Amino acid sequence: MNEEILEPIVNEDESNLLNNDEHTSLYSGKKFHTLEECENFLDKWSKQQGFRLIKDRVTREAGVVRRRTLICAHSRTYEPHSTKDTTTKKLNCPFFVNISCPKSRNPNGFVFVNKINEHHNHPLNQAMIEFEDRKKFTPEMMDDIKFMTIHCKFGATSQRKFLEGKFPLHPIYSKDLYAAINKFRPTSKSLSNDAAQISNWLDLKKEMDSRWIVIRGWDNDNTLTYLFWMTPSQVENWTRYSDCVINDVTHKTNRYGMALSLFVGFDNDRHNILLAQALLIDESLDSHVWMFSQLKKSTGVQPLVIITDSDPAVDAAIRQIFPLTYPIHCAYHITQNLHKNLRKLINEDYENFLTAFYSCRNSIAEEVFQIKFDYLIRDYPSAKPYLEFLYRTKTYWAHCFTKFKFTGGMIASSRVESVNACLKRLLHNSNVPLCDLMTEIQRLLDIQDKENEYNYWRLSIPCLRNQTNTNFLFTRVDQCLNQFLTPTILKVHHDEMRQSLYYTANLVEDIRIDQIDELAEISELTDKNSNKISEIDLPQATLKQIIQFVGSHNVKEIWAINVGNSLKIKHYVLLLQNGNYICSCLSIIQTGKNGLQELFLIADKFMQEDQYITYDSKANLCLFNQYNNEFCEERLTVLDQQIIYGKLHGMYKKALNKALKNSSKSEELINLLQEFAEDEDDSQMDQIFEEDTSDKENEENVESLVPILQNPRKKRGKGRPVGTKRFKSSCEVSRTKTKMQRHCKQCGKVGHYQKNCKVYL
Repeated sequence: MNEEILEPIVNEDESNLLNNDEHTSLYSGKKFHTLEECENFLDKWSKQQGFRLIKDRVTREAGVVRRRTLICAHSRTYEPHSTKDTTTKKLNCPFFVNISCPKSRNPNGFVFVNKINEHHNHPLNQAMIEFEDRKKFTPEMMDDIKFMTIHCKFGATSQRKFLEGKFPLHPIYSKDLYAAINKFRPTSKSLSNDAAQISNWLDLKKEMDSRWIVIRGWDNDNTLTYLFWMTPSQVENWTRYSDCVINDVTHKTNRYGMALSLFVGFDNDRHNILLAQALLIDESLDSHVWMFSQLKKSTGVQPLVIITDSDPAVDAAIRQIFPLTYPIHCAYHITQNLHKNLRKLINEDYENFLTAFYSCRNSIAEEVFQIKFDYLIRDYPSAKPYLEFLYRTKTYWAHCFTKFKFTGGMIASSRVESVNACLKRLLHNSNVPLCDLMTEIQRLLDIQDKENEYNYWRLSIPCLRNQTNTNFLFTRVDQCLNQFLTPTILKVHHDEMRQSLYYTANLVEDIRIDQIDELAEISELTDKNSNKISEIDLPQATLKQIIQFVGSHNVKEIWAINVGNSLKIKHYVLLLQNGNYICSCLSIIQTGKNGLQELFLIADKFMQEDQYITYDSKANLCLFNQYNNEFCEERLTVLDQQIIYGKLHGMYKKALNKALKNSSKSEELINLLQEFAEDEDDSQMDQIFEEDTSDKENEENVESLVPILQNPRKKRGKGRPVGTKRFKSSCEVSRTKTKMQRHCKQCGKVGHYQKNCKVYL
């Protein structure tokens, strides 16, 4: 609100109270009807005089103000607690006004001015008071600043643009905007129980829905060290989409320096989904073992493939906790490690080395991979130590070992990196408390659920798809695909059908198989054009290797595929005796099939949720053999118990409400529950009763001894650790004294600085 708008309002208000000399003057004995009227008059009168009043002492009786003292804003004195050069507006001004509302001889409750001291020890400036009123933020502006600071995480620049556009007539100054923003920033007092707040919030969610998974870890000082949690939707998604999981640890997400570990997968529409998350005190082996152990114990499902950032601690934890999981190292992180460790050693030949390494990594045949790797060590002897270190984990990154693993077409951890980037954009900086981090992660999960709801709504709209070449040439195939596949995977198959119009297939004779493989291996080793970086991500397999994998007795025919008018064979397709096929491109296995399940069926995750395949070989579609008694135990897992508990609890409430309406139904329900309870053995029931009573006694004893969970310890990032000496440079003069103190430049004494020196004051 600018000066032109403000002045009419002030003059209009003052016309009621300050319209004549009697009302504008302030004297002892002046009478007001209410306390509010008195305070409003004094406030406007002081501003007209050129100073501002503040409230001081007050006396109340039964909630009613009987006495109050108002003083000048420059009253009181300031006592500094340090030797810093500071300024203060507290000038010990003697002005004051005493007002009172007497209890006796005052039936109407009037407010009187008792005593006034009109003397000031500073000049009065009416223009300064008017300027201060004009620049003050309105309540509406403060609400906008609060919303943008707390919910939107906007900085001062973005908030200034918003306020200037919404309130163009109100002046905005940087100092005032910074002070208003800091009012809504978290303080040290609000962050003192940060860990306890996030723990209580998770416990509240678990009380509302028992399917929540919340596991904490702390040290001897009750300091939070580990925190693992999963929402009910994440637990459900883990059981369905944990065949290929990407794990990565990101830093700078909270003020305590705790590492945030994220598990990301993809659903049947190839969309990223956040499966689980955990906060770790560090990236050690013990931390990852704890996290994987809690994940396995909570869900009871091990991932088939997990893509990591090639951290040795993560690999060791996977081998220890997930023995059936196949780890794959991210190709991007391997390349970054090559840049960091070998670029300076190889110098000018580094680009050629990188091209040769990509060609070696992409070799599908193990013999060819070994030959090319030996060539790398021979041609680049300076890189031999690091290459030998990398060779120990060749089964995790070389295509000849990972070619038959279902990865959804991924060779890098880009999916989890995109989730990290989204989370970093939601956080305004790295000094955020755990509560804000939890809020932003929950916002990501809510966005994920809303996207799924939107996709379900879009797919439920009745529509007619245009007739294309795909369903014109492959009518029956297209009908079968429409029945089972999701729209995203269906589009991929349609693209393959359109591309097949440019293929030329020729039958391969059995005699030529060995000759073809020998020529292919020789050309792969000698052809210089095959070492192009643009072809580093093309998965291929030799014909001999595919026949060895499926068995020569299962091969019915072999077809060579050419594209267009090219005479070069692109791929081989093997038709098998059981009516299935496999191609040397391996894209179907790596992007749409599961190598540990049936190789020649589309992965279950790409099927529509309301459709089921009714083939005879139903056991091949499961994660394990259904007829194996090892996996058919009657004992329920933790996840099954939580799901059944939620269903029984909801059914119990419905049955109870229905039984309370009728006496006969209530007796029937009681009889059913009594029969079910009596079916158990007496000994077993006694044992359960004893366990329950002991648990209750333990809980009662523990509740009184439960300590408050403390915040994690802040980690010092960069810099010299405390207690260690600084390394001096070669040109620095060494001194014999071990302890140095700063000296004042004026007097030469220690203990103070030049600006605080009192000698020349």
